[in-house]
Amino acid sequence: MRKIVNLILQCLLAIFIMTLINGLTPLIGLIPIIGMGDLGYILFHLLIVLLTFVIFTIWISKIIKSDLKSFRITKPSLNLSSIVLGFVGIGVMYVIFIVCTQGYWKINTNILNISTVILITSLTTAISEELFFRGFMMGLIEKKTNIYYGLIVSSIIFSLLHLMSGQYDLKNIILIIIGLFIAGIFYGLVTIYYRTIWASIVIHFLFDATQLFNITTKRENESIAEYIYNSSNILITGGEYGSTVSVITMFSFLLMIIFLLIKLKKRNE
Repeated sequence: MRKIVNLILQCLLAIFIMTLINGLTPLIGLIPIIGMGDLGYILFHLLIVLLTFVIFTIWISKIIKSDLKSFRITKPSLNLSSIVLGFVGIGVMYVIFIVCTQGYWKINTNILNISTVILITSLTTAISEELFFRGFMMGLIEKKTNIYYGLIVSSIIFSLLHLMSGQYDLKNIILIIIGLFIAGIFYGLVTIYYRTIWASIVIHFLFDATQLFNITTKRENESIAEYIYNSSNILITGGEYGSTVSVITMFSFLLMIIFLLIKLKKRNE
């Protein structure tokens, strides 16, 4: 019982620290030479990565007194099969959207700055979130309980913390929680299967970078190209959170989850 209480307290403290990091780092834009524009936006994302890495790697090595590799926090690496898996999942998502919604593509102009911001923020978000949720949080819970609790509870926390990004009604809240829980399970399984957070970082980055070719119900001019379709069905559109939590995206994640579960079962036989 004492171990569980200690685990809960550590999780709550970690969530508080991560919330503090995300809440305070945008203040870097108040520095006059930096400002609140693209530079400030990029720098605060980089600062999130730096602080997340420093704080939670020190926590693991000095407080928990464990090896970073046991938390699947390894040296940066690329695995071709994980990259292929990411592109296949993204391809399935786009194909289903195009077939089911019958929208149209629009190419935008003046895309250099937008593309740079999207790529940098997608990468920094992927690194910081995977380091915290699939590295620190999943590893911490796994060590105190087991790998199943680690995967499930870290995915629940992942989905709930994303509700802090806005104010949503009940329908949107339910959709966000379910959609991001499924995404969290997928990223967790990727980390477990490849034994490194860098596999999930790469795939997370690829999915976030789909903003370059945005799927939307209205023209926004904030990407290289936009697939614009007409639908009022919140399950299709993803509601206020967007296509990230659309049932189409969830279906794509579920297919990849099934694939990884089969691969893990074969490896463990």
